[in-house]
This record gives sequence, C-alpha cells and structure tokens, in this order.
Amino acid sequence: RALGAVQPELATGYRRYGGARFGAEGAPVWLEGAERLTLYFRAETVAAVVEAAAREAVRTEVSRELGAWGRWLGLAPEGWAPSRIAIVSPFAPALEPFLRRHALKGERRREGGGYALALTPAAVKKGILRELRYEQAGGGTRMEVVPGPKLEPEELLREGFALPDPREWIRSRAEVF
Repeated sequence: RALGAVQPELATGYRRYGGARFGAEGAPVWLEGAERLTLYFRAETVAAVVEAAAREAVRTEVSRELGAWGRWLGLAPEGWAPSRIAIVSPFAPALEPFLRRHALKGERRREGGGYALALTPAAVKKGILRELRYEQAGGGTRMEVVPGPKLEPEELLREGFALPDPREWIRSRAEVF
C-alpha cells in the first residue's frame, strides 16, 4: 500500500503479496528487525520497481508512509537471509526438546557468563542452526542465534524455553539482523 501511495503507477502492476522470509501468508508478523517481503508485479512493471527502489527519495517517502510498521531499505539481494537473531525471553532456556525433535547434536559449553552450543558438523549441515549462545540474567534469557536457512524462529521460541503455559512463548522478543 505504501509503495502504491508514493508511486501510483506501480499500483496497477502489483499482483500480490508472496510472503516474508520468516512467515506464512496470512500469519501475524511478530519478529522485529530486518525481513525480506516478497511482492509480485507484472513483468512490465518490474523495471519501474527496480528504478524506484534505487532512489533514496522514494525509499524515504515509502518509509514515511509505512510509519511505525517499517522502513523500506530497497530490494533484497538475491538469496538474502538474516545473519543473526537476538531473542530476549523472560523464561529459562530448555533447548533439549527443540534439539531432539530436529535431531541436532552438540555440546553445551560455558562461555563467558553464559553458554554456547557447539553443534556437530552433521547438525550444522541440516540447515536449522549454525550457532547458538545464551546467557541467563534477572530471571530471563538473552539468546543469540546464527540461523540456518531452515530455521523457523517460532519453533525455537515455543520449544526452546521452559514455558509455564504453551501460549507464553509470545512474551519473548525476537529481533532479526
């Protein structure tokens, strides 16, 4: 909507929303930070979209239209994926169910004031996690994850913490970088 409001000529070529990197169509958006949204346009409109994305003034105006919802950074490079996810949860980590369900083997090692999960090469090859570190403080947990292409962050939040109720996963905050 914001892109069409700023560049009305693009609105007629817009076909549909194709989804987000971390989300299914129609699912609520709950992650913060960098995300790749897929928008489909008619072939004859694509060059105009690429041109609009290259102009800083257009990106600024679209970002203004988006308001608090987001900021348009331009077109994502081919194959873009997040480099890191930071999770802050009021709950203690309980990674075993998540690791077991995905058959991810590794060793928990003390690192600084927290822990690092040293995954086996076979576990990394599965494409779910590349690295995971966490630290407990003040009754909660701060976790840093280097995701693989197959990670579904919601699964980690639902299964990776000691939740008093299954619905409480939503109290955790995840930011993508």
